[in-house]
Amino acid sequence: MSPGERASDAFDSAAGPEPTRQAIALALTTALETMASAFVLLDRSATVVFMNEAAARALSVRAKDALGRSFWSVSEAVFDAAMQARCRDAVTQPTVVRFDTYSAAAGRWFEVSAHPALDKVALHWHDISRRKAAESALLDSEERVRMTAEAGLIGLYDWQVGTAGTHWSDQLYRILGLEPGTVSPSYGAWAAVVHPDDLERIETQLRGHRSSEPYHDVHRVVWRDGTIRTVETHAQVTHDATGTPVGMRGTLADITERANVEALLRESEARFRVMADDTPLGIWVTNERGQLMFANRRYCEFLGVTRNVVSDPDWSYLHPDDTAYATALATSVRTQTPFDARARVRRTDGTWRWIASRGVPRFAANGAFLGLVCSSTDITDYVEAEARERVHTVQAHFRSLFESAPGLMIALTPGDYEIIAVTDAYLDATHTTREALVGRRLFDAFEDDPANPSAEAYDNLRASLERVVAERRANVFAVHQFPMRRPDGTFEERWWSPASAPVLDPDGRVAYIVHRVEDVTAYVLASRVGGGRPPGLDGDRRLERMAAEVTMRGQELQRANEQLRRSEKLLQEEVAVRQRLEDVRGQLIAQLVSAQEDERRRVARELHDTLGQHLTGLALNLASLARRADMPSALARDIARLQQIAADIDDEVERLAAELRPLALDDLGLGEALRRHVDTWGRDAKVETDIHTRGVDDRLPEPIETTVYRVVQEALTNVRRHAGASRVSVVVEQRDGKVVAVIEDDGTGFDTATAALEPPGWHLGLSTMRERATLVGGRLDVESVIGKGTAVYLRVPVGG
Repeated sequence: MSPGERASDAFDSAAGPEPTRQAIALALTTALETMASAFVLLDRSATVVFMNEAAARALSVRAKDALGRSFWSVSEAVFDAAMQARCRDAVTQPTVVRFDTYSAAAGRWFEVSAHPALDKVALHWHDISRRKAAESALLDSEERVRMTAEAGLIGLYDWQVGTAGTHWSDQLYRILGLEPGTVSPSYGAWAAVVHPDDLERIETQLRGHRSSEPYHDVHRVVWRDGTIRTVETHAQVTHDATGTPVGMRGTLADITERANVEALLRESEARFRVMADDTPLGIWVTNERGQLMFANRRYCEFLGVTRNVVSDPDWSYLHPDDTAYATALATSVRTQTPFDARARVRRTDGTWRWIASRGVPRFAANGAFLGLVCSSTDITDYVEAEARERVHTVQAHFRSLFESAPGLMIALTPGDYEIIAVTDAYLDATHTTREALVGRRLFDAFEDDPANPSAEAYDNLRASLERVVAERRANVFAVHQFPMRRPDGTFEERWWSPASAPVLDPDGRVAYIVHRVEDVTAYVLASRVGGGRPPGLDGDRRLERMAAEVTMRGQELQRANEQLRRSEKLLQEEVAVRQRLEDVRGQLIAQLVSAQEDERRRVARELHDTLGQHLTGLALNLASLARRADMPSALARDIARLQQIAADIDDEVERLAAELRPLALDDLGLGEALRRHVDTWGRDAKVETDIHTRGVDDRLPEPIETTVYRVVQEALTNVRRHAGASRVSVVVEQRDGKVVAVIEDDGTGFDTATAALEPPGWHLGLSTMRERATLVGGRLDVESVIGKGTAVYLRVPVGG
C-alpha cells in the first residue's frame, strides 16, 4: 500500500474535496514516516489505522501487517499489562495525555502521549531510558553530596537575589543555631545571625570580590541563646553587569573547635617565643627540608640571622674547616634522626666562637616528619680551656721525650716559631743552654756574624717553615751557611742542611714544627786537610769554589722546588674552584628541580580543585537544562553535545593534572602512583605491561619518590615514542638500603657506543635523567642492543 493510499484510508473522514484530502494525507504520511519516534493512529476501538516505520521497528512487526488489527495484541511484546492499562485509559481521554512509564517486558522507560483527533486518537512514544538513568545518577549524586555534607557537619546553600531559588540544607540551619525550616532562607536571615563585629567586614569583602575567584571567609555567628560559634565558608559568587553580587553557592562549616585549638596553639606559641627569647641558649627550628623557620633572640643576635623568615641555611658564618657541621645537619634532616655537632662560627662582631648544637626530630600526629628543634650553646671558653689543658699535658710528655732524642732538633710553635723544646745535641752544637733558648723565638735566639751576614739563609729558613704550616707536610731546603757564636764571643763557620716537619693535632692542624739540622761543616771544610789539588790552584780558593758551587746548586734546586710548589698550588686552587663551581651547579639544579616540582604540584592542584570544580558546576547546570520537559529537540541535542564536550574537557584536565603532578604520588606514595601510571600508560599506548613493586609502599623521602617516579615516567615516554615495543616490564624495589628501578622493553634498541649514550630524539635525555639521579646520590645506567630492546637501571640510596 502506498503512503497516499494509507493516508486516504486514515483520513477519509476529513472534510474537503478529494484532491485536497489526498495532498494532506500524503504530506502527513511523509512527515510521520520520517519521525524518529514511534507513532500510531487508532480508531476508537483501538484498531490500528496507521503506523510509521519507527513504531513498526519498536514492536517488531511490519506496518502493513498491523493495519486493521487491535493495537493491544500488536504491542503486547513491548507494552506489558501495566503499560497497556495506562495507554487504554489515555486514549479514552478527551484531552492530550502525557506520561512516563516503565515496561517490564522491554526493560526500558518510555515517554507516551495520546492526542485525540476527531473519531481517532494518535499514540506517540519514544525511549527515554538513557535520560532516566542520567536523572537517577544525578539524583544519586546529589543525595551522596547531601549525605557527605551532613556527615561532615557541612551546610550547603544556594542564594540568588530576587528569586525564590534560595536554598539552605538542614545542616546549615543547625550550624546557624536554627531548627530546619523555622525561617525562610534569605540573605537577611543569614545576616541576622552574623556577629555584628564581622558583618560590615564581610559585606565590604563581598562588594570587592571578583567573580572569577573562589570566595573564602571565616567569621562568627551568634545563636539565639547567645552562643558564639566560628564558621568557615567556601563559595562561588556571581555578579551582575554592575559588579554587584547577585548569587552565591557554596558550603558553610562549623570550625569552632578548630578555631579554639588554633587560638590555644597561637597562645602556646606566643608563650614559647617569650620563653625562648628569655633563655640564654640559641633556639632554632627547621622544617622538613632543613630550612630555618624560627630563631629566638639569642640566636639571631649571635649570628645576625633574620627572625621568622623561612630560608635555606646560610653557612657563610661557618668556619671553612668545620663544614662537617652543615653535613651533619643535612644528614639528620634526611634521615629524620637527632642532630649533634660543634663548630666555629663568626659572630656579628666578627669574632670566631665555638658552639655546640643539638636537635631532636619532631613529627605530626600522623607520623609525618616536620623538621628539627635545635639549641646552640657558646662553648668557646670550655673549648679553649680544654685545648690549654691538652696542650699542657702533651707538652710535658713531649719535652721529656724530645730532649733525650738523638740529633740536632728543636720544637717550634707555628706562626711565631717560639722554641718550646730542644735536644741536648742541639745545645752542644750551638754552644747554648736550654734556659737561653726555650721560650724565645727562633729568629731572635741567634746572632748573625757582622763580618759574614747570612740574611738570605734566614729568609729561606723562614720560607721553609711557612710552607710546613701552610702545606702541613715536611720541607727540606738546600745547604746554607749559618755562623755560630762561640762562648768567647767569636763566630765560627757552620754549614747546615735543615729539614722541618709538622706535628698535627687531632683536628688536623699544625700543633708544632720539629726542625732538624744536619751539620755538614766538616764535609765542606774537609778539603782543607788532605786531598789532591790541581796544579796551579790554591787550596783555599779550591775550597771556596767548592763551597760556592754546593751553595749555588742547592739554591737552584730550592728555587726549582719553589716553582713546582707554586705550580702545584695554582693547580690545587684551580681544582678547588672547579669543585666549587660544580657544587654550585648541583645546588642550582637541585633548587630548579625542587621549584619545578613545586610549581607542577601547584598547577595540578589548581587544575583539579578550581577548574575541575567549575567544570562540575557546568555539567550540573547542563544536566538541569536537559531535564526540562519543554526543551526543543534541536536545543536538547546541542545541550547533549555540550555535555559531552564538558566531560571531555574534564577528562583532559584530569589527565593534564596527573601528568603535571599525580595526586597519588603526594597522597598515596610511590608504589601506588607507579602502578596507576604504568597501567594507564599501557592502555593508552596499547602495549602489554607488567609492574612489580616491593618495599616502596611506605613513604620515602620526597626527593627520592619524585626522582624514581620521573625517571620511570620519562623512560616509558621514550619507549612509546621511539622503541616500537610490544612489551614493557617495570620493577621497583627497595633492597640493601637502595631503591632500584628497572624499565625493560623489547623494542628496537640503539647502539650505546655510537650514540654516545644519547639516542636522538629523546625528550628529557639520558644526561638529564642521570643528573636527576645524581642529585639524590643515585646512579642511572642504560643497556641496549639493536633489535633486542633497552633496559634502564636506576639505583638510589635510602637513608644514611
